[in-house]
Amino acid sequence: MKKKVRFIAALLSIMFLLSVGSVCSAALPNGYWPYLQSYAAAKEEGDISEILRTGDALLDFLSAYPIDNDIAGLSYNVYYDRYIRHIYEESGDYAAALENLTKLRAMAERLGFADMVTTVDSRIAKLDPMTEVYALTGNTAQYPYYGAPGEPRTGTVYGRVINIDGTQINNGIALDGETIVSFYVEVEKESAADYAWLIDRFDDGRHMIHIGFNFNETDPASTANAVVSGALDARISATLSYAASLKSQVLLRIGGEMNLFETFDPGLYKNAYVHIAQMARREAPNVALVFSPNYASFWGGHMADYYPGDEYVDWVGMSLYMNTQAQSGDEAQDAFFGRGRFCDCVLSAKEVVETFGGKKPIIVTECGAAYGNRNSAVSPARSAEQVSKLYSVLNMVYPQIKAIIYFDTDSGVCQYTLAGNSTVQSAYSRAISRNVSLARSLSGSEKVYTKLTALTGPVEKLELAAYSCTVYGSGMTVRYYLDGAEMTADGTPPYYCTISADRLSFGGHTLKVVFSDGAGYRAERDYTLTRLLDGKLTLGGTAEEQPAAWAAEEIAAAVGLGLLPEKFRSSYETNITRADFCELVVTLIEARTGRKIDALLQERGLSAAGRPFSDTSSASVSAAYVLGIVNGRGNGIFDPAAEISRQEAAKMLAVTAGVLGMNSPNGTSMTFADSGEFAQWAGEYIDFISGVRDNQSGKAVMGGVGDNRFSCTGKYTRQQAYVTMLRLFRAF
Repeated sequence: MKKKVRFIAALLSIMFLLSVGSVCSAALPNGYWPYLQSYAAAKEEGDISEILRTGDALLDFLSAYPIDNDIAGLSYNVYYDRYIRHIYEESGDYAAALENLTKLRAMAERLGFADMVTTVDSRIAKLDPMTEVYALTGNTAQYPYYGAPGEPRTGTVYGRVINIDGTQINNGIALDGETIVSFYVEVEKESAADYAWLIDRFDDGRHMIHIGFNFNETDPASTANAVVSGALDARISATLSYAASLKSQVLLRIGGEMNLFETFDPGLYKNAYVHIAQMARREAPNVALVFSPNYASFWGGHMADYYPGDEYVDWVGMSLYMNTQAQSGDEAQDAFFGRGRFCDCVLSAKEVVETFGGKKPIIVTECGAAYGNRNSAVSPARSAEQVSKLYSVLNMVYPQIKAIIYFDTDSGVCQYTLAGNSTVQSAYSRAISRNVSLARSLSGSEKVYTKLTALTGPVEKLELAAYSCTVYGSGMTVRYYLDGAEMTADGTPPYYCTISADRLSFGGHTLKVVFSDGAGYRAERDYTLTRLLDGKLTLGGTAEEQPAAWAAEEIAAAVGLGLLPEKFRSSYETNITRADFCELVVTLIEARTGRKIDALLQERGLSAAGRPFSDTSSASVSAAYVLGIVNGRGNGIFDPAAEISRQEAAKMLAVTAGVLGMNSPNGTSMTFADSGEFAQWAGEYIDFISGVRDNQSGKAVMGGVGDNRFSCTGKYTRQQAYVTMLRLFRAF
């Protein structure tokens, strides 16, 4: 009986929504009741698979009918139950979780559940794992750049809020080595000129200067009213006059974090902002203006409502504080404000970047992760993790973020000062030292991150990193597999891994990156890498043809030595022509002697200025001819497109060796079983060149083709020619 009572109660908990609006439950389509009973029974038993199965059956039944409030209410209940149980999240299926939330939102919006719409929107923003692999690149053509005053062309400037004790600067030495410094000025009480003794120290052209022009922290509307009335114009002008006198770029944040106050009218804020902005444009045109909301608004608020317009905004900022502590029993608010399990700087910064990052550079005007709190226990390890992400991951995922300022001081409740906790300070220092996309000077960084899929151009090494965050996971791991073998990589974000081109063989390779959170989420990203003949790596396949495996390493070495012009890096299996062979020989001679061919000929009293053949004007053919390396066919004909036999190649190579000063082989000549087939003139050249050895590999410049045969009349392929050029080059 007790179980039956519980079952009826569960069924009634589903039915409460059926009276939403003016339509009663009797309006539900005939036949829904058995589906509802099965679903209620599954919920009572708590069997997740049955809850999903019976819920899907109910939803499928309802989908055949036009949507009304009754159907919306019943559908809402199914989606809500899945949301509140974290059914998909705890199994690692974030795609299904996001799909469920999207449907829940649609039902909530129809039913007028405004709080649930807010709840769902914040949850959706936090559930996308944003799984991605990134690579460092020096190709910055596609990197976001907005042309704002002081904006680095590439990378992200970084620094801290000044930390002072009276007239003592506690973090001055650290700030000297960074690229932006921040000060706070109360609009109603003071001007920036009051801190000239402090700010002037950093007016050195090596720092950007950020001034937080703050409204009253408990009643910003009172400051805004005073600004709009003109009562504070003299004080505002004093700040602007001082800022205009500085030689460093000044960023002025006007009334930051305005979106935290539900009672602060957006219209009033915008009027106050524009009043100051118009004064700044007149009195301090060198000053860049910053609109800087908090990363999260008051519950149900929207930061975009406060935006004063593009004309008055040069940079968009945000305050980005990481609260690693959950608010007990209120997961909806934790998700909205990015607390506890939802604490992640990348997820929290998403709204600002998505709202404004398409038109203005972003600056994190203050940020931190408290390691001490007077009201509750805080884990320094978790705080250190978030600080590390702020400086190693944030600008990788969001290249629109061009400046980051750490709140290197303590508030009334929370401790942020880096010097106060070695764990957090170490995380900060390590992240900065390893992230080369952080700008060490105001000119920007030499390299930036891009999504691996967007990497263009060949690189000598792939410097990889990755990001993924699942808020219900037990800790993300990222593993890189090259051709199935696991690579060495960092075990913490951003999971650095380097793949050097010189460790790979030439041709194609596979790269697999595996993400796993230990709670069911798993994602794989697959890529194809190709090592080119110039020794560099490129993403994906390549139009560059590849030589046979036996020749690849030596041809790559020939490319590296400059023996193989780019025009020859194709059609490896086709036979070499007489003209192409001459060009290769001349390239070899120039590389080996370090002199241009004309200069070398002149030293020997020779000249290739004439045109010895009527069917080619090639300077290489002429040079090879006057050096005695090649002959014509007679009657002024060279026959440049004709192919070369192996015994002809042997003669040309042997003569080339002589031109370079080798009069006898540096090794033992080879004996071939088919020597009786050699042309009468060819034997001595084959004997000579088979005895010339590559000093690095020990291989003959020309050897046999198998079964101890030389194959004197066989054709001489392009890749065979390239290999013999390398071996002859290295025989000296």
